[in-house]
Amino acid sequence: MGRHGIIENHSSIDVNELNRLGAFGRATIAYPYVGLRLPSLSIMRTNYSAIEVQFAKDKRWQSITIRWTRCHFGGQRPWLECPCGRRTGKLYDSGFCFGCRQCLNLIYESQRRGANVRRYLRLLKLRARCGGSSSITEPFPSRPARMCEKTYLQLRSRAALLEMELRRSRRFMKKARNYALRATAKAIHRPSSHHINLTACYRLHERIEARALLAPLGP
Repeated sequence: MGRHGIIENHSSIDVNELNRLGAFGRATIAYPYVGLRLPSLSIMRTNYSAIEVQFAKDKRWQSITIRWTRCHFGGQRPWLECPCGRRTGKLYDSGFCFGCRQCLNLIYESQRRGANVRRYLRLLKLRARCGGSSSITEPFPSRPARMCEKTYLQLRSRAALLEMELRRSRRFMKKARNYALRATAKAIHRPSSHHINLTACYRLHERIEARALLAPLGP
């Protein structure tokens, strides 16, 4: 296995997004402006059984088969078939063709981080959802005004488990305290809000002049 690529750095075709847009009808639908979303493509055509894409660089076509499976509560859902034969919900652009993440050797950005860092990122999301700070050294924030108490208790219990696992690592807690001290020092030495931003003033002045020029003349 070679060096892994990052999924977030690759554009993709999402079958669920196309299905919500009604792209898999009996008639063929063309998307001539697909290059605005996927720069490597010049045109994309979809129908019930396949997706055809044309690459802008060499005008080469690739056909992606659509598989349909039955859902447990009725209806059907589509899947994209990779050239390797694997069924997947997304195919990623490699510059030469679209393939699944196993074929292109892609991983998520979070998979390159350690276990404690992943726990810390999950904890940050829980704190941010409750309107708290990102510092693990500060207490968990209080319940927001419009949040259900049951939801808040669930988030707080999940955060408590993550904090308990993180506090077992003395090395990580030392880094977290040092990061909090550096953030506090930056906030103390940050210029006060009464300092004037000259660039913003110039832009505001230009907007005011533009509005004055466009305003209708009085009688």
